[in-house]
Amino acid sequence: MSVNTYDELRAHIGHKIECVCYGADGEDPDNIALECVDCSEVLVSYDQDEEESTVEPYSEKALEDSYGYWEEHPRFPREDWRYEVSNNETGCSYWAHVEGCIESQMDDLRGIDDKDLPKALEEYEDWCDEVKAEYKKRLANLKKED
Repeated sequence: MSVNTYDELRAHIGHKIECVCYGADGEDPDNIALECVDCSEVLVSYDQDEEESTVEPYSEKALEDSYGYWEEHPRFPREDWRYEVSNNETGCSYWAHVEGCIESQMDDLRGIDDKDLPKALEEYEDWCDEVKAEYKKRLANLKKED
């Protein structure tokens, strides 16, 4: 659906690229996208209500860039990943594995009702820093609404 790497975007050099919008006529567009006309591929797409970037800060690439290819995430040791690989529980790269672990914790966070949010951190002490940061943002937004 979109390009995420240098090489994916490089493949469109020399192609005709258009900026298009979708939505009701006469209103702000619901979606704006850069599309490759030659390939009929969406290169970048943003919905009106989305934040500036649709790339999660805990994506495989973002994590690798942040921590370094050969390093490891402080919450998800490579040893645990190697164990899963050796037992055929995963076939993904280390950083893809970490992204999946973080996404799983994010799903836990998303499943918590707003009324239960203030005490949630006590229950989920093992959340990684990325999820704790999202928790703090969500908690701050709740306090603003009060």
